[in-house]
Amino acid sequence: EKKFLEIPNEILIQTMKTNQKYFPVFDKNKRLTNKFIAIANIESKDPSIIQKGNERVIRPRFSDAMFFWQKDKSKTLQEHGHNLNSLIFQKELGSMLEKSNRVSALAVEISKAIGGDVHLTARAGKLSRCDLLTETVNEFPSIQGTLGRHKATLDGEEDEVCKALEEFYLPRFSGDVLPKTKVGIAISLADKIDSLIGIFGIKQKPTGDKDPYGLRRAALGVIRIIRENNLELDLPMLLALSAKNFNIKKFELDVCDTVNSFFLDRLKGVYTEEGIKSDIFDSVAAKKLASLTDFDLRVKAII
Repeated sequence: EKKFLEIPNEILIQTMKTNQKYFPVFDKNKRLTNKFIAIANIESKDPSIIQKGNERVIRPRFSDAMFFWQKDKSKTLQEHGHNLNSLIFQKELGSMLEKSNRVSALAVEISKAIGGDVHLTARAGKLSRCDLLTETVNEFPSIQGTLGRHKATLDGEEDEVCKALEEFYLPRFSGDVLPKTKVGIAISLADKIDSLIGIFGIKQKPTGDKDPYGLRRAALGVIRIIRENNLELDLPMLLALSAKNFNIKKFELDVCDTVNSFFLDRLKGVYTEEGIKSDIFDSVAAKKLASLTDFDLRVKAII
């Protein structure tokens, strides 16, 4: 039924592809249609039976999604976030509300440095995790951020804020796209740095192949965002600003140096993959540069 197209496309597509192995169908303008393709392993004398059967299977799933979406629409994104203090990020590092406040504060400083809108950045930082408390994300966890964008758009938030709520999670994996808006860049960097400082601060850094908080991925994400956007950011200063946002009695004193070394290790791996010899990397690293962009320019000058 066409009424289901009211639901954000990402939910419908995930339901079709993941749950039922159906192929969604788009029109020539790349808009999702109310049709799908299913594959049958028999040649039926009456294909309409197979058609009706598949429609009957997918309909309840779409109906559930519609229920969750309509229920979530009854409140603004900000209202959904009123209970973020009940959602724990990490028992020693506090709630998701506390993390959102830290991320917002650090993102504002990053936004100032890259010429972003400070007020929009603060707003995006505050809203960044509100969609975690929606019924829809609870049912479809993979669309967190994407749902935030849809809800913020419905709420009439500024366009850059809406986009940033989805860019907040980028890059999600190696080779993924990067945030494009300055607000998105600021809150994405701030969130990753906050996680690194926090988890290293309570001495739960990755060991061997264990990295439950995805800190290696977070560090590589920060490196990619800064390098590929040629951002003039003082990374050690950002680490120090992030550390000040935590109020933990047993916080590791040299956490900033430890995280900075962690970044350098990841950066060396990136350059190695690009064919840069380790002696070139080490010679530039010896300068203890604050800017990854400056670091990159010096490496390129040598080669």
